[in-house]
Amino acid sequence: MKISAHDWVLHLCLLGASLVCSAGSVAAKTVDDGIVITDVTLISPERKTPLPHVGVVIRGDRIAEIGSDLVAGPVHPNLCSCGRGVRIAGGYMAQRPPKNAAEANAANLVYEPAQTKNWPANLDPNDYSPVRAVARACDAGAICLKTFIEPGFGGAAHWPALRPETLAALRDEAKRHWLVFVIHANAVESWRAALDAKADVIAHGLWHWPGNQLSATPPREARDVIRAAAQAHVGVQPTLQAAYGDLSIFDTRCSMIRDSDKRYRV
Repeated sequence: MKISAHDWVLHLCLLGASLVCSAGSVAAKTVDDGIVITDVTLISPERKTPLPHVGVVIRGDRIAEIGSDLVAGPVHPNLCSCGRGVRIAGGYMAQRPPKNAAEANAANLVYEPAQTKNWPANLDPNDYSPVRAVARACDAGAICLKTFIEPGFGGAAHWPALRPETLAALRDEAKRHWLVFVIHANAVESWRAALDAKADVIAHGLWHWPGNQLSATPPREARDVIRAAAQAHVGVQPTLQAAYGDLSIFDTRCSMIRDSDKRYRV
């Protein structure tokens, strides 16, 4: 998106931000992520004099970039990824202990002190702190940090899950990197833990609750956590189909497969 604002004056209070001006560059820089505002006069307490005729990139609620060579890219859908979800050894999606550091890094393990029995003896726990786990997600280009509170899909399995202290450390580090904190949770108990951890988004909706799960009326426990999520303004990413949904990728009736130019149709 491009907004022209001739001689627009922006009064900015840049607290702790380090912005680099690329004035003087010859080649235009296409910006695909954010709002580009061109031809503004920048006034900042960090500068002795106003900076005229520059462009700024707005991401979220702050200026992320300044330059005289910024050009807005074409409007298009963005593919957003949480990168490597954070897991614990022996838990969901990491049931098999890694044999070496390469496997542990690929799984983006975080050391959970309450689950030392599952931790490989050849790996240094200091290399798998919440800080390191978030850094690995950032290195993979994540715009959010995802982790899992999955004890076993309503009793089908029994897996360890992250403790509140570890969830809090992950959340704090995610916020430090301006990442959305997403928690996989689909049971009443998992939702409660996700709400206690102050998740920004709960992924996959609510599938498991006490009592008759075939009843058209969810029990009070389920309604209570749904109400709590709404009151806390926590986002919910509903998933109507999980494993079966993946099969649509290979469905020849789907337009994304038929398109010879490999572009998605909306």
